[in-house]
Amino acid sequence: MVPLTSVWGISSQRGVGPQGIDSKAIRASLGKERSSAHEVLELDPGALQARKPAPLALDRSGIAKGSAVDRMVAALIHFGITSALAGVDGEIRA
Repeated sequence: MVPLTSVWGISSQRGVGPQGIDSKAIRASLGKERSSAHEVLELDPGALQARKPAPLALDRSGIAKGSAVDRMVAALIHFGITSALAGVDGEIRA
């Protein structure tokens, strides 16, 4: 997502969405054509593992979402709630 947010100009300072951006600019920001998951998935049946190699970039919003879910769960526990599902945009704890 980091390359896309850079092309779109989304940041805490600007708050601009993806309006008016063409797909060529997005593909160029990714550095190469993307392959579908089934084409690049590496399976290790012996270890019961699957791996999808991909370029990585740190996106602080993922850290913030995980932290928010952790704080939500802590608040639920504080109020005596012992069974819940907490989630923020894909970051989920049960």
